Amino acid sequence: MTWPELLLASAAAAVVVVVVVVVVVAVVVVTVVVVIAAIIMQAVIVVMIVFVALVFLLTACKNRIDDSSSFECRVRLNALSGCYEKLRKRLSGRPI
Repeated sequence: MTWPELLLASAAAAVVVVVVVVVVVAVVVVTVVVVIAAIIMQAVIVVMIVFVALVFLLTACKNRIDDSSSFECRVRLNALSGCYEKLRKRLSGRPI
């Protein structure tokens, strides 16, 4: 081989090596970005599920408190009205 052919062959080999390195680096970068995006999306989905669950629980609790037919609410209302009657009797001067 003459010097020009040897120079041309080594330049072609260098170009192939550079292209392979660039492709490998691009694949690694894309893979890392996809993995990070998947982790972030998983965290976002978990946060959304927790938020929806909290909203559901708070709504259910509010509806239960607003529902005057529930047993607990009736017990509380009876206790409060009993306290009110005792307080009213005490303020009016009558014995409890």
